[in-house]
Amino acid sequence: MFFITTLNQNIFISAQYFGENIKKKLVSTLLKTVEGSFAGPFGNIVIVTEICNKWGQGKLIIGTPSAMYNITFKAITFRPFKGEVFDAIITNMTNVGFFSEAGSLQIFVSKNQIPTGFLYNGKDKAFFNQLNLEERFSRDSLIRIRIISVKNEKNPNHVIGTLKGTFLGLLKKK
Repeated sequence: MFFITTLNQNIFISAQYFGENIKKKLVSTLLKTVEGSFAGPFGNIVIVTEICNKWGQGKLIIGTPSAMYNITFKAITFRPFKGEVFDAIITNMTNVGFFSEAGSLQIFVSKNQIPTGFLYNGKDKAFFNQLNLEERFSRDSLIRIRIISVKNEKNPNHVIGTLKGTFLGLLKKK
């Protein structure tokens, strides 16, 4: 799920950038530092939408030729939750399940979470339906997945999903 979140970040600027263009340097450093990074319980920062405060004069760091600016900004963040449904593309198939991606989210689906009747074919690297041999999913197949487990440790972009459920499974035949 996406959220608009207000966050703070300390930005350190070298003395060589002190002057008229310091604000441009602060903004570019902020964007490089935070966009795409993990923001703890808020999830991943997708994009900075607004810088909220005037950063003032900053604080000189004693013993170094730099200053620290605390910048408050609004950003769009992404955090997956248990029970959410995503459309994803299969990226890797194994005999124990498959990996898929929905944007930056990486989803693993165990063969236990694939509907009954599907078997893995190691030669073709695909799961196929025993009752309908034309129904199969392999690499680059588009599927709909429900999240059943989110690990909010170091990388919340790795989750576990299932294809068991109404309206889940293959969306487009390859």
